[in-house]
Amino acid sequence: MTTYFELPQAPAVRRTDVAGIGYEVFLITLAPVMVMQTGLLPSTYRIQVFGLFFVIALLPLLHRELNAHSLGIRLDNMLVGLPVFALFALGLSGMAFAIMLQPSVARMIAPGVANVLSPLAYLGISVPVQQFIYFGYLPARLKNLTKNHWILALCIGALFGAMHLPWQNPVLTAITLLIGIVWARVYLRFPNLFLSTAAHILLGGCVLWVLQIVT
Repeated sequence: MTTYFELPQAPAVRRTDVAGIGYEVFLITLAPVMVMQTGLLPSTYRIQVFGLFFVIALLPLLHRELNAHSLGIRLDNMLVGLPVFALFALGLSGMAFAIMLQPSVARMIAPGVANVLSPLAYLGISVPVQQFIYFGYLPARLKNLTKNHWILALCIGALFGAMHLPWQNPVLTAITLLIGIVWARVYLRFPNLFLSTAAHILLGGCVLWVLQIVT
């Protein structure tokens, strides 16, 4: 029986499918990073690059076990998860606001971030795309390899941090890796993509606002 606190169970995959899932994850998360890291395309095209690789990998899966519910597109756990995501987002936003008011800290985070996308494009396009890939798709697929939420969170957090490598900012990469691990752990407990995306928009908006003030 599915509860509010567990990811919906999808049909188990065979051992021979492990390589296939690994290939999908590589194509969707690491291949776009490598394309931008090697200079084939600049990071300003990251939405298009990630979107293209994601569509290539996802299309063959649409007829299989992936569905709106398994991707976190659901309303049945909205009220249960809302207080947790609200506290989580407000806490992270408050910490980001307090820490980044220090000009030295803001200058370490700002390079390659503030001018890559307009705030509207970042909050309205980039954030939902990130959420769908890293906190909707990845848990839905990786949970076929392990049910251990900590292992899943570590894998998702590492991939989320790696996504920020094209910014050439080690501080930003390290921060997003740590946040990604915690975020994935919260999401795995309350898998709701609407709440997770709203929390990300709140946090991202706070970071952009502080960067505009301080830098």
